[in-house]
Amino acid sequence: MGAALLAALALPAIAAPVPVVELSGRSAAAPSGAVTAGAAGVSELFVQVQALQEEIRELHGQLEEQNHQIQLLQQQQKDNYLDLDGRLSAIVTGGAATADRATAPLTPPVPAGGTLAPAAPLGNSPAPVAAPGGAAAPPVAAPATKPGEQAAYEAAYEQLKQGKMDDAQADFQTFVTTYPGSSYVPNALYWMGEIALVKNDAQGALTQFNRVVDNYPAHAKAADAHYKLGTLYMQLNDKARARAHLEKAILAGGSVAALARRYLDTHF
Repeated sequence: MGAALLAALALPAIAAPVPVVELSGRSAAAPSGAVTAGAAGVSELFVQVQALQEEIRELHGQLEEQNHQIQLLQQQQKDNYLDLDGRLSAIVTGGAATADRATAPLTPPVPAGGTLAPAAPLGNSPAPVAAPGGAAAPPVAAPATKPGEQAAYEAAYEQLKQGKMDDAQADFQTFVTTYPGSSYVPNALYWMGEIALVKNDAQGALTQFNRVVDNYPAHAKAADAHYKLGTLYMQLNDKARARAHLEKAILAGGSVAALARRYLDTHF
C-alpha cells in the first residue's frame, strides 16, 4: 500500500512540463496580448503599403496623360508652323500674292481703239459711273500710302518669311500702331494671328483673327481668318462658334472654302 501511494504521488510531478526559463530568469512564453498587438501592426503596415502602391499607380496614370497632352501640343505647333510655312511659300512663288497684298490698283487693259475701259470694282469700291456722252469716267484712285508705309510692312513681312517670329510680331504691331488707317493693316493683323498660333498662344491668335473679321469683313484675309477661328474654337470645344466661322469661310469661296468644308465634314 505504501509503495502504491508513493507511485500515485509521483505521477503528477512526472507529467507536469518543465518550464523553460531564459537566462535572465523570466519565462520565454510571450503573453497573448503581445501577439495580438504584433499582428495588428503587421496588418496596418500592409494596408499602408497597399495605399502607397495605389497612389503610385495614379501618379503613373497622370504622368502618361500629361505626356500625351504634351505630344498633342507639340504636333499642333508643328502643324501650325507647316501651315504658315506653306502659305508663305505660296505667296513667295506668286500663288497667293494677290490675296496677301490686295492693295495695288489693277491697271485696265488698253483696247485697240486707244480708249481705256472702265476698271472693274474691287471689294467694296463703287463701280465707275459713265460720264455724259458715253465717255468712261476716270477710275477711282486708290488710297494714297504714307511715306514709308509699304516699306515698313514689307520689312515686317520679310522677318516672317525668314522665320523670325518674335521680330516679325513686334514689327507688325509697330506697323499697325504707326499706320492704323493703312490698307495693309488687315494683312498685318492676320499674320500676327498666324504667328500667335505657331507660338501656341491660342488667346493671342483669337484676338488677332477676330480683329480681322470684325473690322475688315470684306477683306481677302477675312475668309482665312474665319477658317482659323473655326479650328481654334473647335479645339476649345466651342462647337457653335466653330461651325459659324467655318460656314462663313465656306461662303467666301476660293481655296479656303475647300479647307473649311473638309474640316467641317471631319469634325461635325
